[in-house]
Amino acid sequence: MEDNNSMGCLKIEGKFDKALNHISGNLNMQNFLGNNLMVSLYKIIHPEDEAKVQLMLEKCVEGGYFRDLIRIKNAKDEYESYILKVDFDKEMQLYNIGLVNAEEVD
Repeated sequence: MEDNNSMGCLKIEGKFDKALNHISGNLNMQNFLGNNLMVSLYKIIHPEDEAKVQLMLEKCVEGGYFRDLIRIKNAKDEYESYILKVDFDKEMQLYNIGLVNAEEVD
């Protein structure tokens, strides 16, 4: 996954299983998830964005890197717009997920 620190953005990255349960991640991802650390990302993605995310994940398993704008709840239980970056590690059978706050991107 590309380094988004070069864009001056907070690096929020982690590994997730096929049900989008958090497996591991950097401290920023843990802080972002807060009380939601033990629930699937599906539970905090805006309902209108779930189908878009599901399609991205299906395509990733076939190969490739995908990114799109989604709304997701932060640790304060408020929806914010983030660029979701995702690819699939076939060896580990995990998704590599990165989030960049859309307000931080020029």
